[in-house]
Amino acid sequence: MKQPDPFTPTTAPVDRRLTAPGLAVTVADLVAVFVDHRPGDLPSCGRCRHRYTTAAPLCPSRTLAAQLLKRRQHEDRRAVADVAAELTAHDTRVLPAAGPPAPVDPGGLFAVDAGWRKPKTTGRRPRPAA
Repeated sequence: MKQPDPFTPTTAPVDRRLTAPGLAVTVADLVAVFVDHRPGDLPSCGRCRHRYTTAAPLCPSRTLAAQLLKRRQHEDRRAVADVAAELTAHDTRVLPAAGPPAPVDPGGLFAVDAGWRKPKTTGRRPRPAA
């Protein structure tokens, strides 16, 4: 099942602090992104404006930072100490359902009239015209 796109045109998919340094991103940078994208009482992320829904309960930057922090927390334990409890915490927020899927354009590529039916066939080949 394909999840609805949680982004709006005003959001950035992933924080630049995670993508710009490439593999050289530090644990301190991961902690900073993780804290900056902390979900609050607002219906969207305060940093990237990601809308929280049941299909996408966290913004992509926080999700990516959390996964990388779980793998790399042993590299700098002092930097991770403040957010270690949040890495394993269960999210208990009540979130709105994702919006309805986009309406299908009835006049698309293979538009069919509402009253159209497949013609009946006799099962025999038609005779060639003389």
